[in-house]
Amino acid sequence: MPDFSKYSPRAPHGIGARLLIALVVLHVGAALYHQFGRRDGLLRRMWFGK
Repeated sequence: MPDFSKYSPRAPHGIGARLLIALVVLHVGAALYHQFGRRDGLLRRMWFGK
């Protein structure tokens, strides 16, 4: 097992936060690509009330 005492506790938290932000940005980008690039009405299908 590695020695975790030499890593600050903020390092894994920061890495996880950056990965989560990247995932959200990728997800929004993919939704916009489907809406405006492929024009398949994705956002209309995901909207409430239909």
